[in-house]
Amino acid sequence: MGKRKNREPKLTYNLISFEDLKSMIPAFDWERWFKSTKMKEFKNIVISQADYLENISSLIINTSIEDWKVYFKWALINQTASFVPEKFDRQNFHFYSTVLSGVKKWNRDE
Repeated sequence: MGKRKNREPKLTYNLISFEDLKSMIPAFDWERWFKSTKMKEFKNIVISQADYLENISSLIINTSIEDWKVYFKWALINQTASFVPEKFDRQNFHFYSTVLSGVKKWNRDE
């Protein structure tokens, strides 16, 4: 869904049942997820990007477990960059802030 569609309330407010959510992503083990997260099951949920959910199921099925392991290792490193030694944090800043956004000044304390 593009930026323009994300601003359309009629397209981003999709109230669906838990059963419909499970049918949108049948490859995902929802019961196991609820037990692991200790969240209570729900009857309805608002989905803002239904097309994303419709496509994620095939991604789950068609991506190897080894690729998922690499992705989640990267995600963990990426999310914790500010807690690791400064040289790693600087590299994270360089890529995300300088390369992607053009920010030149780095200040770890901010």
